[in-house]
Amino acid sequence: MKPTIVMTGATHGFGLEAARHLAASADTLVLMVRTPERGTSLAKKLAGEHPDLKVDLIPGDLSNPESAQSFVETVKARYPRIDALVNNAGAVFLSKQVDAEGRSLNRRVNFLAPAQICLRLHPVLPPGAVVVNTSSMGEAKGEFAVAALEAGSLDQADYSQAKRAFLMFTLAMARRWAADSIQVRAFHPKMVVPDNQVPAWVLKLLRATVFQSTQAVGASLAAVIMNPGTALYQTVGQKSAMPSRGARVEADQDRVFAYVDSLTI
Repeated sequence: MKPTIVMTGATHGFGLEAARHLAASADTLVLMVRTPERGTSLAKKLAGEHPDLKVDLIPGDLSNPESAQSFVETVKARYPRIDALVNNAGAVFLSKQVDAEGRSLNRRVNFLAPAQICLRLHPVLPPGAVVVNTSSMGEAKGEFAVAALEAGSLDQADYSQAKRAFLMFTLAMARRWAADSIQVRAFHPKMVVPDNQVPAWVLKLLRATVFQSTQAVGASLAAVIMNPGTALYQTVGQKSAMPSRGARVEADQDRVFAYVDSLTI
């Protein structure tokens, strides 16, 4: 039976490439869409290429707590079982911007909202389901004390801290949910350069180093979803990735998980 896959961040970048790969293997792609025009355009393209595929566009904005909650409730109402959950959406806010509750958008979009989506969709994830959360090389710079997170005194504008926290949450979730036979993986996209943003000769030079194309990263993300392997943290080509030293302490990972579990979206 082909899977039902729920995905955020599928309308552009390597998330779009991943969605194109997944469309060939899925029964249903459930996509969170913040921009309806992009979602509709993608759905038409995927449906044209795969006539048997169902694409369900559900409005959702990770920066808005009510919108994220509505997305979760809609998914649960429509789908009593989902086979894969992919939290790929993210954004970098360079200035200190906050949501209606006063939490920074970096923390909201890159950590709190996707982590809460995981927890709230847990009841519809059966044994054998896969959860993949996209990480970032920025987490290596996200130094913070877990106590500061718990006390609410974490630097509100720091993207790196948010990505560090989300990676730690994901690693804790992987250990905890293994008892339910749910496979949780963190995915590291390395450094991605979209083809249309730099000259071809620059692309060729960059790809000879650490930079990756959107196509390569999207294909790797889709591969982890369809075949999670055994490594909890993976990167392009399904190679194992190494969390930064500050993200490896399991006791701190569990505290981050507990912090998220104590909150609402």
